[in-house]
Amino acid sequence: MSAAEEIAKEFHRVYELHAKVMGYATRKETAVPWEDLPEINRSLMTSVVDDLLLRQVIAPGRSSLV
Repeated sequence: MSAAEEIAKEFHRVYELHAKVMGYATRKETAVPWEDLPEINRSLMTSVVDDLLLRQVIAPGRSSLV
């Protein structure tokens, strides 16, 4: 798994947690674990993260994920 996909996966997990706490209901088909997301959603999020990494807007940090 690429760094971009690892970051996107973690972003998705944390986003769903925060959405629930803040009372925001995400779509049923996307309020699922990363592996169960529709491919288009996983690809889009990974592509966005990859773009941000390439432009150095974000950088992979030290963690067990990357």
